[in-house]
Amino acid sequence: MKPQTSYTPPNRSLVSLLSMLQFRLLLLLCVAVMCMAASTSLQAAEEKKPLTQAEIPVPPNEMPDYILEQLKRDPFVKKHFGWKLAFCQHPMYLLIDEDRGEPTVGERIPPWGAANAKDYVERVIRNLQSLENLPELKLNYQWSAVELRTMVQNFPDVYARLKKLYEKGSLDFLDGTYSQAHLQVLGSESNWRQFEYGQEVYKELFDKKVDVYARQETGLHLQLPQLLKQFGYRFAALPDFHAVLEFVDGGFKMIKKHDGYKPVVGDEFVDAVGLDGSTIPTYLLAGVDWEDDLQRDLYSAPKICYSFPDLEEVDQETYEEYHFLLDWVLLRDELVKRFEAAPPRAKAKVSTYWSYIEGVWAEELLRKMKSAEEMAVLAEQMSCMAKLAGRQIGSGADIKQIWQTILKSQHHDISWIEVTDLRRKSINRLDDSIKACMKIMTEVGCRFVDKDDNSMTVFNGLPRKRKCLVGLDGKKCLGKGKFQEFKGDSFGFVDAPAGGCKSFEVVSTPAPSKKTALPEKLKTSHYTIDFSRCGLIEQITAHNGKQLLSCGDYLGGEIRARIAKQWVDNRKAKCAYYSGNVADILERATSLAEIPVSERYYFFRDEPVIKVQVEFDFNGNEVGYFWIDKTKINIYYPTRGSDVYHDIPFGYVAAEQSKPLFATNWLYCGGLVYVNRGTVKHWVQDGVVANVVAWGGNHFSNRLHWEWLESPQYDIRLYGKKKIEYFIIPCGNFNGTSVVQAVDDLISPVFVCEGRGDKSFYRVKDKDLAATSVYEKDSQIWMRGYKLPSKKKSRYHDWEIFNKPVEKTRPGWFFGILVSGRL
Repeated sequence: MKPQTSYTPPNRSLVSLLSMLQFRLLLLLCVAVMCMAASTSLQAAEEKKPLTQAEIPVPPNEMPDYILEQLKRDPFVKKHFGWKLAFCQHPMYLLIDEDRGEPTVGERIPPWGAANAKDYVERVIRNLQSLENLPELKLNYQWSAVELRTMVQNFPDVYARLKKLYEKGSLDFLDGTYSQAHLQVLGSESNWRQFEYGQEVYKELFDKKVDVYARQETGLHLQLPQLLKQFGYRFAALPDFHAVLEFVDGGFKMIKKHDGYKPVVGDEFVDAVGLDGSTIPTYLLAGVDWEDDLQRDLYSAPKICYSFPDLEEVDQETYEEYHFLLDWVLLRDELVKRFEAAPPRAKAKVSTYWSYIEGVWAEELLRKMKSAEEMAVLAEQMSCMAKLAGRQIGSGADIKQIWQTILKSQHHDISWIEVTDLRRKSINRLDDSIKACMKIMTEVGCRFVDKDDNSMTVFNGLPRKRKCLVGLDGKKCLGKGKFQEFKGDSFGFVDAPAGGCKSFEVVSTPAPSKKTALPEKLKTSHYTIDFSRCGLIEQITAHNGKQLLSCGDYLGGEIRARIAKQWVDNRKAKCAYYSGNVADILERATSLAEIPVSERYYFFRDEPVIKVQVEFDFNGNEVGYFWIDKTKINIYYPTRGSDVYHDIPFGYVAAEQSKPLFATNWLYCGGLVYVNRGTVKHWVQDGVVANVVAWGGNHFSNRLHWEWLESPQYDIRLYGKKKIEYFIIPCGNFNGTSVVQAVDDLISPVFVCEGRGDKSFYRVKDKDLAATSVYEKDSQIWMRGYKLPSKKKSRYHDWEIFNKPVEKTRPGWFFGILVSGRL
């Protein structure tokens, strides 16, 4: 039998201690194992080779494009964003067809351009072939009407294919103007006829009414919405080039980015508002920046994306490149859909501060355009007089041809800096147009006046009586009025009836111009002039005693420029002063560095106006910096005023200082009206009025991209004699109606011929109606113009453009004399 074993209970404190030690040992063991494992993994990672090409499909620098391509190829992404591509071709047919300058302009150099029209049309044909082969491809064309008609006449087979594809719905047309002009620098009648004549061509060729004003180049001003409404446009779209928006009503959402502001989907339209309150929905066209817009998701760009290339080729590859992510659309159709989905919530004044008006050739082209336009208006008015007198001359077709030449010469490509050959051709064509106008007016005059070697008849086209400045060859005087002879010619003012003519007896006794010393002060019936010692103007005092100038840094009539990094001016001059019964005349001989300058001032004694002629004799001169207007040749008048107004087509506007201003005829500041004659670019700073008149050099861009400096640079220095003319009207306080009428009286030309005849055929009693044209339409006499703002009641509201047949207010008047205050 085994011996019995006794039992002793354990010491619990010891057990607890041993258990804790065991736990800690176990924990240390685990940590050691984990550290060893981590060390092993790290060592393995360090020893592992780089990822294979299958794991990283492209190098890091190509990864953004790769990811974008993957997104573009996912059908969901395209459906999610719903972007549409309006591909709007911008042909350059006119420039390629007609310019043969040296060196060759870029538009005539392949592959961007083409050497001639035939080669260029082959590109059109290839695009039409793509439309025929790719059913989902849609193209928009921004042909100017004049280029389209020329192409159709020269290539009728291409026209047939264009028309067939238009009728099929594969292509559409935009813009609708005659020559894609920069409308903001042109007169009222040129603006109107750009649309009128352009729409006629599209109606004739395609039975099409263009109703979307979308274009690559700019053409914006504050009366454009009303003009577009007058011609039945439904939409406008902001151009690819610079535009200015001033929001006046409603809310609008935009995205702020590191590189500027962008519209967002849903806020795609604004209502562009005209002076009369007319509005037109205007799309804020935007291109897609894929990297940015894909990341912005629901705040991405508006649904319609645009492109306005210079007639690019669209082949299968190009089509597919875009079609992965966008649908090709006709802009008009898509605007209708987007307008319904996202109508405008804000109103804005839409304009531009940009054009090709930079002082090239001292703006010879624009000055010639203005002269031709004014003469064409007068020729048309006189033709209406002939019709009303029952002596029609059948000039309608000739006048229309003249206008078509004028409008063609306004094509923006002709104003482009590199274009020298076509610009010179256009200036010559405008000269021919002026001669054609004179021929028409001479024929009208011959039918109107009775032969009388001792009389001369003055024709006034304005529908109100006026005082006209008349210049005559030789020593002649009309009637008993004051005329003054100066250096072989004579000049004076005569009263002319509204819309008619008046004859005057010719008397060969004009008053002489007597040479005398330059006075310190000249006092006339309407103003007083204080002269500097060298003949510039130190002060102009209005008839009410108000001093208009604040001379200090600048004197009145001062000309400045920066030449060879030095500022030069015309302060020093040799002066000759002549006194007469119509005007005192001041001649100044001066220079800007090596450029001879001749100045002539006419200080009229009985009229509230000063006429100035400045002639520069250029010889390959470089003047100023292309980008900085102050460095160019500017004419200055330092006024005391802060309020600024200037005219635009069919109206005038209040303007800001320290901004570029396109004054089509006149600019007011501080009681002074400055009337230009084709040098339309101005700026005002601290009351100092500046008119940009000339620039020349070999370095330029288009003010959009510095990259233009990498392209060939052309010799566009200043050559030859260039005469700049302007008027100064010291009017005191601003009255828009008075200013408009005073300027019209000055700049509207008259026609003078030998013989005797007196008649008034039409007139407007309402002084608040500014007529811009009197013309024949549908065997009736029509009148066009606009209503100036006034407190008086009228059948037209303020700033409304009217275009109506002239009504007779008294039946049975001889020769159908037309008197209308209720057009």
